[in-house]
Amino acid sequence: MHTPHRPPRLAQLAAAALTIAALATPLSAQERIYHGYVPDMTLLDTTAPWLLDEDNEEGFNLKLGVGAEALREYGLSAADATTGSAFASARLGLRDDATRFVQLRGDLALYNAWGDDPSPYTTTQERLTGDLKLRATLGLGDVNTETLGVDLELNYHLVASGVRPLKMLRTDVGPEPSIDDTLTLIAWPRFAGDADLTAVAPVRYTLRKVQYTNAGATRLPVGGFVTHSISSGLGARGYEDEFWDGWLEIIGVTWSRTSFITPDATLLSCLDAGAADCDRDPSVAAAALLAEAEDLPALPGDIERIDLRALSFNDVILNIDDELLLDITVQLGGSWLWDEAAQRDMALFAWRIGTGLSGEWGRFGFASAREGTHTPDGRRLVHDLRLESFLDLEHPEAPIGLHFDTSMSILTDPDLYTTNEDTGYREYDARTRAALHSRWFVQPIERARLGLYHLADYTRPTPTPNWDPWAEATEAGRWNHELGAYLRLDL
Repeated sequence: MHTPHRPPRLAQLAAAALTIAALATPLSAQERIYHGYVPDMTLLDTTAPWLLDEDNEEGFNLKLGVGAEALREYGLSAADATTGSAFASARLGLRDDATRFVQLRGDLALYNAWGDDPSPYTTTQERLTGDLKLRATLGLGDVNTETLGVDLELNYHLVASGVRPLKMLRTDVGPEPSIDDTLTLIAWPRFAGDADLTAVAPVRYTLRKVQYTNAGATRLPVGGFVTHSISSGLGARGYEDEFWDGWLEIIGVTWSRTSFITPDATLLSCLDAGAADCDRDPSVAAAALLAEAEDLPALPGDIERIDLRALSFNDVILNIDDELLLDITVQLGGSWLWDEAAQRDMALFAWRIGTGLSGEWGRFGFASAREGTHTPDGRRLVHDLRLESFLDLEHPEAPIGLHFDTSMSILTDPDLYTTNEDTGYREYDARTRAALHSRWFVQPIERARLGLYHLADYTRPTPTPNWDPWAEATEAGRWNHELGAYLRLDL
């Protein structure tokens, strides 16, 4: 098997370390499955020391970790492969009080640092996969009944999926190396109440951009998309350690618009020719690359949507006897999506129900969600039913632990159905995807973990035309497996 030329191993590891410091675009290195709905208990744990111990006055919490792993892949390509990867992680928590704090988690992995390379991607950027999340708040004015105040909040989330995209099962992101970053700015005006419960009317703006970083030997049906969202609501928020963060929303509404990016014909032609110095200026439009197929819906225009919510719990954090942190999310409402240019629209009842638990023994999370979204090229508006879970257990006295997480997505196109002649009910042609990940480890010495892991997912090895889940596959789907061993050091 041909193995493309790669820079020396030490140079790649150095590049990974520099990326953490300079670019801040890390991955859930060991988290082989990306969760989009389960409460982020890892981020919450960065400030947990102050919630569980009111006498903690340090105001600073930092954890670092590095490691390496060797893995064997089965089913990913025509030839099985043995590769090695390096990873690093960082967790940072800063807290002054309930209205002034910073939470940060970042993970980075450099895949195929050594060993066989079954993929067409050879640059360091394409080998990096990362997950970075930052949250910072600044409260202005005291939380009491006599003065008005406002909390200013910034959220940033970046997911960089390279040569080995995470098993994200994200409906709106295609199977190519990509960068998905989301910036959210929130103003929380406080009107009345005290630290126990304060009336708020937040105003939120979100900008999300998904862009594919390399076409490899394929032609992208779309270059990515940009979504702008504006949201507001009315409810109440707590500021005491027993009932902290999150909020109770009485009623809320969100409007958003998604615009699709046309691929760059010059870049794709250069990449297809195998050149290494391709000009990545995306100024040249390539409408011809968006060739329509008879069995696919029309090309997308701008997709707009409105979401209504009522009586929702949004990441409400409860402190249970200074031993456990419980995260509760319950959102119920309706969604309306429409694409005027393509003359498509969709309405559905939507929900998100999730819970997370964090304590001395580890963390647990579960979520069920149903939402309306679009396929990667925007040609279809679909219903996405999602189930996600994770379990992290570490014995506080014995040097053993395990990790287990799952994700399943069931897609339904409301325009694709047949009518049962006997019952008269509609029978939809659904598409199901799933992934399972488990990890076991021991700690032979303090701050060191030695473990094994297994990942299984069912997918098609070759992307379908236009990344459409209902298009005919060029190869049959099959189970893919990863088996590996790893060593991790917590600094």
